Amino acid sequence: MWASSEWQSVYPTIVAVPTYPETILDDHDGYTTTEYVELTKRFIEYMSEEYAVDTEKIYGTGQSMGCMTTLILASEYPDLYAGCMFVDGQWDTELLSNLEGQTFVYFAAEDDTSAWSGAQDLMARYDADGVTYTYAQWDGTWSADELSSAAAELFSGEATGAYFISWKTGTIDAGTGNSPMGGGQMSPSEEGNISTTNSATDASSDINEDKPTMEMTGEKPEGMMGGNGGGAGGGASYHMASFDYAYNCIAVMEWLFQQ
Repeated sequence: MWASSEWQSVYPTIVAVPTYPETILDDHDGYTTTEYVELTKRFIEYMSEEYAVDTEKIYGTGQSMGCMTTLILASEYPDLYAGCMFVDGQWDTELLSNLEGQTFVYFAAEDDTSAWSGAQDLMARYDADGVTYTYAQWDGTWSADELSSAAAELFSGEATGAYFISWKTGTIDAGTGNSPMGGGQMSPSEEGNISTTNSATDASSDINEDKPTMEMTGEKPEGMMGGNGGGAGGGASYHMASFDYAYNCIAVMEWLFQQ
């Protein structure tokens, strides 16, 4: 999406997608990382020196392991990114304290057990620390227009800088890797001249129609916020399927590039 001619015609962007020769982190046995996480930060700095990058407009995004890497770097280096889009990943919230005060949107499917728990843990930490944020529950069957409307409502409220979005339980189609919603074919809406570096990894998924009321609050609702992360296979299939749902939200991606 970021490298598409439609996006580039509006937002001229250097898109950096690091690939690694090994698994660079472990969120199962003690939240460990390899040297490649720090190497990613140095890679961004190298790109910024070698190319015409506006260092005030460097954005981080990633799904799954790419999300975790971006979470880590954003927390360790608060001035690295102008904004981030985290998609279905999680990390030890004790190591993410420097995310407070940063600008980001964090997507998690409620049927994705690990990512949804991680998002809730971070909201709980924000609650405990008295940090304001905005949470909204969206429906994976919404059309592209409905998603744009929901995004407009989300970002037109009190500007908290931190936005958490969950995909309502049962609205992610884990059985297909194709997204018929059409969001990926929408064109970005005007404006531009941005050079950025984005970090990411992997991809795959689906969407439809019919919009229930959007839930939006300033603090983490009680319990599991409607979803229990109880998808089949511990949420693994929903984890993989959820990526395209986030990256089909063109209005959210445009919001990111306005930061």
